[in-house]
Amino acid sequence: RVDWGLVRADAHLMGAMMQLILGSYLKGAWNIRAGWGLYQTAARAMEEATEEMSDHVKCMVEFGVGMFGLVVSLLPPTYLTIAELVGFSGDRVAALGRLESAQGRDAPWSAMACLLLLYYRTQASLLSLSLSLSLS
Repeated sequence: RVDWGLVRADAHLMGAMMQLILGSYLKGAWNIRAGWGLYQTAARAMEEATEEMSDHVKCMVEFGVGMFGLVVSLLPPTYLTIAELVGFSGDRVAALGRLESAQGRDAPWSAMACLLLLYYRTQASLLSLSLSLSLS
């Protein structure tokens, strides 16, 4: 079931954050990869589903895949290449599209998608402004 897979994906990500904070980088990276795999499986199941899924589940899938894609796309080029070799997707346009789709749904995760988009757009505009000021 897709919804239980999403719960497991979130649990892997929360565990990974704790492991990274505690200095267990290999285990943390493994759990991040496991969470990504579960989100990808859920996204495929959502696309292939014959029955209608709830907006809540669709929003969770779109937020998870969009969040991963956005974070990976923001990595420096060297790390981005490594991440893509491991199986992550760094397509920023697709990630932003997923987040915008999640934002438009009537579900609790839509607020998180909205906050992530707001943060990204605010930081991206501030970064481009500071770069243009430093180059002039």
